[in-house]
Amino acid sequence: MPWIRHMRSSASLYGFIVALPLVFWQVESQQLAYVNGYWSTSISKASHLLFLVAPICAACGAWEGHRAKSARTHEGAPARSALRIAFNSLLPVFAAGATGMALAVLLLYPGSWFPFFSSITLLPAMWLVSIIGYSFGGYVLGLSLPNAVALPLAIAVSYMAMAYPPAMEPFWLRHLTGGGINNCCSVNQTLDIRAIMTPMILMGCVILACLLLVHLGRSILTVVMALTVISGGIYGGVAMVHHMTAIPGVDRSDSRCEGNAPQLCLFPEQEDKRQEILESARSTYQALRTAGLHPPGTLSTSGNPSPSVRLDLDARTSTREMPLTIAGGMISHSLPRCAQDGSYPGADAYKPLQAWLSLAGGMSAQELSRGGVDSEALALASSTRKLPKQDQLSWYRYNLASTYSCSTAPLLEPKAPSAAQMKEVP
Repeated sequence: MPWIRHMRSSASLYGFIVALPLVFWQVESQQLAYVNGYWSTSISKASHLLFLVAPICAACGAWEGHRAKSARTHEGAPARSALRIAFNSLLPVFAAGATGMALAVLLLYPGSWFPFFSSITLLPAMWLVSIIGYSFGGYVLGLSLPNAVALPLAIAVSYMAMAYPPAMEPFWLRHLTGGGINNCCSVNQTLDIRAIMTPMILMGCVILACLLLVHLGRSILTVVMALTVISGGIYGGVAMVHHMTAIPGVDRSDSRCEGNAPQLCLFPEQEDKRQEILESARSTYQALRTAGLHPPGTLSTSGNPSPSVRLDLDARTSTREMPLTIAGGMISHSLPRCAQDGSYPGADAYKPLQAWLSLAGGMSAQELSRGGVDSEALALASSTRKLPKQDQLSWYRYNLASTYSCSTAPLLEPKAPSAAQMKEVP
């Protein structure tokens, strides 16, 4: 059958018509269209759309399986094998699913060259394997069950497998189906290869199990063999990711450091803004030194080398809020152990400290308010800025010390700490 006619007679055409507006709607409603110029972020966000594409492919596969069963193409002595019939029926479904994911990538195009020698190169392959796996899963259900059962079951199982694990714990559940990928990656991270390989292994086992069921029939022995294959895929996947955190990212090591006062370390995506960032950083550093502070001599988007101020800048860097960004880096550190159980009084000091450092670094209260800084924290920082210089520095040092402590309560008033309180500062 000619390819065009084959596409027109396939359920995938109607599935694609349904998927097209859903992809556009999901991009807009989830605000995924915001892209920071970094491919790893953009293509990882596109992976979120798989939770829509996979159920539609599974439904189309179930419909094609029902058509094959109704036409009895697997009975008698067909000229083609059962596997060939299945592949021929599902090829348009594969193509429609791949087109849907390609559309998501185009909508999230970050405006830079694709990094061909990085882990995210394998992400489209993972999407394709998942699309094939869900399509074949639906096809087997269509062959095995009445259409009134197979179609909704294919949609429900595939949707639950893609949509629910990302909100569940332990974290390996989300990585098993690729649901954690859309949480990655900030510009200082790249996607962990295990987060890509695990769903590929699982869906590869699902495809193999479906091929066994299509080729050998749905006997009890074949079903047991198929379930054994899928169980092996689950076991292998869990073994790969059971120690991974919620965000499947690994730190990058390709930043480049240049200059002095301060030294600036940036990633390749940020190099074209180096001079602009450096000028803004020097202005902020000068204002902080005038306020009596001594910030570290290195600014880095990776946090290395140490000691350095870590800049939380995206790939399309903006320098308008550089004091706020540097302030966040100056008070960023590992949390004390007590923060894990919620009894961490120093947590209340972060917002006022960042607001005060931003004001000291040259930003105005109006700019900070427009930037979304907490109004109460901004009011406290603004009042503290009216104190004598030495009192401000004592307030800053005391509150900064409280963020390292499990017992020191922060001073959330615009006044200098007492001598007794300052004794608690290391």
